Amino acid sequence: MKVSIEARQTLILTITIFVVAWALLAFRLDALSVWVDEEVSLRIARQPTVAAVVQQVIEAERRPPLYHLALHVWLRLAGNGDVAGRWFSVAFALGCVGVTLLLGRELGNRHLGFVTAYLLAISPFFILYGRIIRYYSFVMFLGLLSCFFFVKLLRRGGHGFAELSD
Repeated sequence: MKVSIEARQTLILTITIFVVAWALLAFRLDALSVWVDEEVSLRIARQPTVAAVVQQVIEAERRPPLYHLALHVWLRLAGNGDVAGRWFSVAFALGCVGVTLLLGRELGNRHLGFVTAYLLAISPFFILYGRIIRYYSFVMFLGLLSCFFFVKLLRRGGHGFAELSD
Protein backbone atom coordinates (compact mmCIF):
# COMPACT_ATOMS: atom_id res chain seq x y z
CA MET A 1 0.00 0.00 0.00
CA LYS A 2 1.48 3.29 -1.14
CA VAL A 3 1.02 6.43 0.90
CA SER A 4 0.97 9.70 -1.01
CA ILE A 5 3.60 12.36 -0.41
CA GLU A 6 0.89 14.74 0.76
CA ALA A 7 -0.36 12.22 3.33
CA ARG A 8 3.20 11.70 4.59
CA GLN A 9 3.78 15.44 4.84
CA THR A 10 0.50 15.87 6.69
CA LEU A 11 1.43 13.17 9.18
CA ILE A 12 4.94 14.55 9.72
CA LEU A 13 3.70 18.13 10.19
CA THR A 14 0.94 17.02 12.56
CA ILE A 15 3.33 14.97 14.69
CA THR A 16 5.87 17.82 14.68
CA ILE A 17 3.30 20.36 15.87
CA PHE A 18 2.14 18.04 18.66
CA VAL A 19 5.70 17.27 19.75
CA VAL A 20 6.53 21.00 19.87
CA ALA A 21 3.37 21.72 21.84
CA TRP A 22 3.98 18.82 24.21
CA ALA A 23 7.62 19.82 24.77
CA LEU A 24 6.75 23.44 25.52
CA LEU A 25 3.84 22.54 27.79
CA ALA A 26 5.71 19.78 29.63
CA PHE A 27 9.03 21.61 30.06
CA ARG A 28 9.86 21.69 33.78
CA LEU A 29 6.25 20.94 34.64
CA ASP A 30 7.30 19.45 37.96
CA ALA A 31 9.37 22.51 38.92
CA LEU A 32 6.44 24.94 39.00
CA SER A 33 5.09 26.02 42.35
CA VAL A 34 1.34 25.93 42.90
CA TRP A 35 -0.44 29.27 42.84
CA VAL A 36 -3.22 30.08 45.31
CA ASP A 37 -6.02 29.68 42.76
CA GLU A 38 -4.54 26.36 41.63
CA GLU A 39 -4.56 25.19 45.24
CA VAL A 40 -8.27 26.04 45.38
CA SER A 41 -8.91 23.83 42.33
CA LEU A 42 -6.89 20.99 43.83
CA ARG A 43 -8.57 21.30 47.23
CA ILE A 44 -11.98 21.09 45.60
CA ALA A 45 -11.07 18.20 43.30
CA ARG A 46 -9.50 16.23 46.17
CA GLN A 47 -12.79 16.03 48.03
CA PRO A 48 -13.72 12.42 48.88
CA THR A 49 -17.05 12.33 47.03
CA VAL A 50 -18.66 13.83 43.95
CA ALA A 51 -21.30 15.46 46.15
CA ALA A 52 -18.56 17.12 48.22
CA VAL A 53 -16.89 18.39 45.03
CA VAL A 54 -20.15 19.94 43.82
CA GLN A 55 -20.80 21.50 47.25
CA GLN A 56 -17.30 22.99 47.35
CA VAL A 57 -17.66 24.41 43.83
CA ILE A 58 -20.95 26.04 44.80
CA GLU A 59 -19.42 27.55 47.94
CA ALA A 60 -15.95 28.52 46.70
CA GLU A 61 -16.08 29.01 42.94
CA ARG A 62 -19.69 29.77 41.99
CA ARG A 63 -19.15 28.13 38.59
CA PRO A 64 -20.56 25.08 36.86
CA PRO A 65 -18.84 22.05 38.40
CA LEU A 66 -17.87 20.10 35.24
CA TYR A 67 -14.18 21.07 35.36
CA HIS A 68 -13.78 20.18 39.01
CA LEU A 69 -15.66 16.90 38.57
CA ALA A 70 -13.42 15.95 35.65
CA LEU A 71 -10.32 16.93 37.65
CA HIS A 72 -11.65 14.90 40.58
CA VAL A 73 -11.88 11.79 38.38
CA TRP A 74 -8.46 12.48 36.84
CA LEU A 75 -6.78 12.79 40.22
CA ARG A 76 -8.34 9.49 41.28
CA LEU A 77 -6.88 7.81 38.18
CA ALA A 78 -3.54 9.60 37.76
CA GLY A 79 -2.57 10.35 41.33
CA ASN A 80 -3.32 13.12 43.78
CA GLY A 81 -0.20 15.23 43.24
CA ASP A 82 0.24 18.70 41.85
CA VAL A 83 2.00 17.41 38.72
CA ALA A 84 -0.94 15.09 37.99
CA GLY A 85 -3.21 18.14 38.12
CA ARG A 86 -0.93 19.97 35.72
CA TRP A 87 -0.99 17.03 33.29
CA PHE A 88 -4.78 17.28 33.26
CA SER A 89 -4.49 20.86 31.99
CA VAL A 90 -1.73 19.91 29.54
CA ALA A 91 -3.90 17.12 28.09
CA PHE A 92 -6.68 19.60 27.30
CA ALA A 93 -4.15 22.13 25.97
CA LEU A 94 -2.89 19.47 23.55
CA GLY A 95 -6.51 18.81 22.64
CA CYS A 96 -6.81 22.52 21.85
CA VAL A 97 -3.92 22.23 19.40
CA GLY A 98 -5.63 19.30 17.69
CA VAL A 99 -9.02 20.96 17.43
CA THR A 100 -7.39 24.18 16.19
CA LEU A 101 -5.72 22.15 13.45
CA LEU A 102 -9.08 20.63 12.48
CA LEU A 103 -10.90 23.96 12.66
CA GLY A 104 -8.28 25.65 10.48
CA ARG A 105 -8.58 22.87 7.92
CA GLU A 106 -12.36 23.12 7.98
CA LEU A 107 -12.38 26.91 7.56
CA GLY A 108 -9.60 27.09 5.00
CA ASN A 109 -7.30 24.29 4.00
CA ARG A 110 -4.65 22.04 5.51
CA HIS A 111 -2.08 24.85 5.40
CA LEU A 112 -4.30 27.13 7.46
CA GLY A 113 -4.82 24.30 9.93
CA PHE A 114 -1.08 23.76 10.32
CA VAL A 115 -0.30 27.46 10.68
CA THR A 116 -3.01 28.11 13.26
CA ALA A 117 -2.15 25.00 15.29
CA TYR A 118 1.56 25.86 15.24
CA LEU A 119 0.95 29.47 16.24
CA LEU A 120 -1.21 28.29 19.13
CA ALA A 121 1.38 25.69 20.17
CA ILE A 122 4.18 28.28 20.46
CA SER A 123 2.09 31.08 21.98
CA PRO A 124 3.62 32.10 25.33
CA PHE A 125 0.18 32.95 26.70
CA PHE A 126 -1.13 29.52 25.70
CA ILE A 127 1.89 27.76 27.20
CA LEU A 128 1.54 29.64 30.48
CA TYR A 129 -2.19 29.07 30.92
CA GLY A 130 -2.18 25.59 29.39
CA ARG A 131 -0.13 24.37 32.37
CA ILE A 132 -2.11 25.96 35.18
CA ILE A 133 -4.40 23.78 37.30
CA ARG A 134 -7.47 25.84 36.50
CA TYR A 135 -10.25 25.55 33.97
CA TYR A 136 -8.51 27.62 31.25
CA SER A 137 -7.41 24.88 28.84
CA PHE A 138 -10.54 22.83 29.64
CA VAL A 139 -12.89 25.66 28.67
CA MET A 140 -10.79 26.60 25.66
CA PHE A 141 -10.94 23.00 24.45
CA LEU A 142 -14.72 22.87 24.84
CA GLY A 143 -15.08 26.25 23.13
CA LEU A 144 -12.92 25.24 20.17
CA LEU A 145 -14.73 21.92 19.91
CA SER A 146 -18.10 23.68 19.85
CA CYS A 147 -16.83 26.08 17.14
CA PHE A 148 -15.57 23.15 15.09
CA PHE A 149 -18.89 21.31 15.26
CA PHE A 150 -20.81 24.54 14.62
CA VAL A 151 -18.82 25.11 11.41
CA LYS A 152 -19.35 21.46 10.42
CA LEU A 153 -23.07 21.87 11.04
CA LEU A 154 -23.25 25.02 8.89
CA ARG A 155 -21.31 23.30 6.11
CA ARG A 156 -23.97 20.59 5.92
CA GLY A 157 -26.14 23.03 4.05
CA GLY A 158 -27.50 25.17 6.85
CA HIS A 159 -30.21 22.66 7.70
CA GLY A 160 -28.41 21.34 10.75
CA PHE A 161 -30.44 23.38 13.24
CA ALA A 162 -33.71 21.85 12.07
CA GLU A 163 -32.13 18.39 12.31
CA LEU A 164 -30.98 19.06 15.86
CA SER A 165 -34.44 20.12 17.03
CA ASP A 166 -36.16 16.97 15.72
